[in-house]
Amino acid sequence: MSVSRTGARNLPACEQRKKLPGNHPPRPAGSSGAAYCSYGPLVIGPLSDALGRRAPLLTELALHVLASALCAVAPNMWVLCALRVVQGLGVAATSVVAMAVVRDLFTGAGSALLFSGGC
Repeated sequence: MSVSRTGARNLPACEQRKKLPGNHPPRPAGSSGAAYCSYGPLVIGPLSDALGRRAPLLTELALHVLASALCAVAPNMWVLCALRVVQGLGVAATSVVAMAVVRDLFTGAGSALLFSGGC
């Protein structure tokens, strides 16, 4: 990692971004992960219904942790973007399985209370 004039640290993929032709100002990163986090429930929901709640949750969390670690050492911007997509798919399991477990165990006011964050 290097440090820029402003003191901010740059990841290796960011250094390569500066060398690209037509060096445009940086765009917000996070849209790829967020987009796939919203598409993940379409796959993970039916999988958690068919295979149970635990196996898909642990598999997707492991996938998210692995993708997060690989993002830190991504050699270029394209690999970083691909790993962000994998991160989004991996983290989608947490909300999908959590909602499925609440729906399995509670009904009515009990589930509404848990979904709202109450105790």
